[in-house]
Amino acid sequence: MRALTELIEGDRQIVRTADLTKVSPEVLAAARRAGILRPDDPGFEDISASDLSRALRVLYGLLGRGRPVPAVFDDAAAPLGWMGNDKDAREVLLCTRPARGLAKALDRRKPTLVLVPTARHLTPKLRESHGPAAVVAIEALEESLVVLGGRLVRQATAPELPESAAGVGIAAQPAEPSVRLVGLATRWSEMRFCLIDPERVRIEAGRRFVRCTYADLGMAHERTRKPTRAWEVLREVCAHRGYFRTSRLGNAVTTRKLIHRASRDLQDVFGIRGSAFHRYRQDCGWRSRFEAGNDDDCAEPRFRSPPWFERSRVRRCTSA
Repeated sequence: MRALTELIEGDRQIVRTADLTKVSPEVLAAARRAGILRPDDPGFEDISASDLSRALRVLYGLLGRGRPVPAVFDDAAAPLGWMGNDKDAREVLLCTRPARGLAKALDRRKPTLVLVPTARHLTPKLRESHGPAAVVAIEALEESLVVLGGRLVRQATAPELPESAAGVGIAAQPAEPSVRLVGLATRWSEMRFCLIDPERVRIEAGRRFVRCTYADLGMAHERTRKPTRAWEVLREVCAHRGYFRTSRLGNAVTTRKLIHRASRDLQDVFGIRGSAFHRYRQDCGWRSRFEAGNDDDCAEPRFRSPPWFERSRVRRCTSA
């Protein structure tokens, strides 16, 4: 993890593929899967500030509150979002250039968590004065992130990571699996998905919400970073308010496999057991266990019933 975070902390946003040999293969694969590293010209890869920020929002369970993610790495610490709600909220900043921006970030007076890529600037004095309980806390990504199951994972706490564990991505077991929204909800029925545009979805659970791209949900091809067909399933479900009744993605067998794949991806991200979809019914097709709709539906307290079903048929479907 140290080799990857050193690249993030460096001044270059485009690196040679040959320079990535110091990064362990599984860390490299997880970074590419999250979109942090993106193929650029042949032999080069781009370090994506926006995708790193999106991944950190998911890993730390941050609320963006409508604020866009940072598009570039800058000297000043960039705001990522907020942890917690109301009086307990703590703003989270990403300082990728600690040599130039860390001092100002630590000089804040309101609850803040400052993330830095490596621990090289964290002296014993800084660790003592800006520990987890301090008003302005500091955390190094190289110490708090590991790879588990091919995905980036944030440990529940961030103790100093044994070097042997960092190399293989096992370490003291994290509390939850993650690149993730684990803890946002405990049941599919508590969640509501709103399709914002062809690449993003808004996910609500009670008073909490988060915006995710298809990559955040693990629905991007590892090499091309294009949406997978599982994302097409989720888009179709949102477009038709929780129902999937189409053969445009394949025959019945192919559709069943895609539904199961989409469900597995969502289970991995949210840490919820059980399929995200009800069993197939001939009169209803596939129906999601979560509410789903498009961007216009987000303003409604409850989504409308699918327009192509008669009211009696909807009643039979929703009673399943």
